[in-house]
Amino acid sequence: MKHLSILALCAIISLPAAAASLAVDGSPVVEIQPEASTGLKSVYVIENAAMATITYTSNGGTVAWQRFSNLGGGYAEDVAFEQSGKQCTITPNQGDMGYIITEGSNQTCFWVVDYAAHTYHISNVTFGESDCNRAILIADGSAEPIAYYSVNGRRTILSRDIQVEYYSMTYNEEIAEFEQSRTTASVADIEGQFSVPAPLCDTQFTISPDRFEREWGYGNTITTATFQAIAIDVRTSAEQTEREVDNEKPLEAELGGSAPCEITFKAAVTDAAIFHRWEISTDSQFETVDLQYNDTEFTYTFTEAGTTYVRLVANNADATCEYISDS
Repeated sequence: MKHLSILALCAIISLPAAAASLAVDGSPVVEIQPEASTGLKSVYVIENAAMATITYTSNGGTVAWQRFSNLGGGYAEDVAFEQSGKQCTITPNQGDMGYIITEGSNQTCFWVVDYAAHTYHISNVTFGESDCNRAILIADGSAEPIAYYSVNGRRTILSRDIQVEYYSMTYNEEIAEFEQSRTTASVADIEGQFSVPAPLCDTQFTISPDRFEREWGYGNTITTATFQAIAIDVRTSAEQTEREVDNEKPLEAELGGSAPCEITFKAAVTDAAIFHRWEISTDSQFETVDLQYNDTEFTYTFTEAGTTYVRLVANNADATCEYISDS
């Protein structure tokens, strides 16, 4: 029952803001604030826990230390510590571990990650079989998931936030064209292969170390060979030539009006969309296509009464990615 009491207290009691303090010294550390539901005050990712010390400065009351594993605080065990006045210190050399500090009715719970056991080891990155939505990258080495556990033993993955930078394309509304743009994707961890949103142009990928090595100022950056884009994107528009006669003006809800009716159709396509055609049909399902235009822009004059449907179809070089616009 004593262990269950510790578990409950960790989840609901925190130390007064100015009462006591907790400090990590001797090795670089990144402090992360977990969700309150974990019962943890902090998660400390320490570069080398065997070289670090954790010091709790108390209010002057009796202090007790315990530690717990992935089983949670209900299975916590006592830990020996050194005390000098109000300062109580341990060396967290047991690897990844949770700790509970009790002083009177107050408790502080936190988790320690020993980064030395989870170092980032990526030496080379090549390409896998990508699709129209994701680029697949294959890593030599690994940056496996880092987990921590709440006082209730709930497992949570700590994102490494590995940065992958590359070029893609974004649509510029002002000039109605796609432009190359630098983009960054965040990868939580790497085990074998990983993926990022597919680029819309040929590009190289630059993979930076994880958030911890970046914070501590070391680690290698890897740049891949050039990736050949297969994903495509398209933007289409249609503009009708206005005339002065009232009964020849366009309808409010759609293009058209009195014949003859002149409309210019425009398409902006990304680099990999090398095949594209405008299709004109009196059939809404386009089972029969009356006319085709291969240019991204064309003007057509409609002279016959009725409803005509126009759409753009675009493909990449091997037709693995296709875009069909609204008609």
